[in-house]
Amino acid sequence: MNTYLYFFSLFFLFFIIYYSEYMRKKGILKAVKMRKRKGKNEEIEMIDVVSKYMNTNVVIKTIDSAYVGKLLRIEDNWIVVNEGTKKGENTINLDYVTSIKPYKGKLK
Repeated sequence: MNTYLYFFSLFFLFFIIYYSEYMRKKGILKAVKMRKRKGKNEEIEMIDVVSKYMNTNVVIKTIDSAYVGKLLRIEDNWIVVNEGTKKGENTINLDYVTSIKPYKGKLK
């Protein structure tokens, strides 16, 4: 009897975690689609905001992950971030960036 109760509790917990993560991503994707519908004006504003952090260490959060590194350049609607010597460079689409902040620590 206790085995079924533990199994059901564990299954219920995983379901709640999965569902909340699904709803979070769905909301972010909806916001990205709304931003695209507004037109090019907002993209120009996003490029202006990101250009403030050029050649500085930043934390960039996207829908699925976070990147910590030096912001190297902006090309069209893409940004290039160097995450250090071992990880190399990453190219990130500005449509999927949810936040950007300066990073005060040292890079690895």
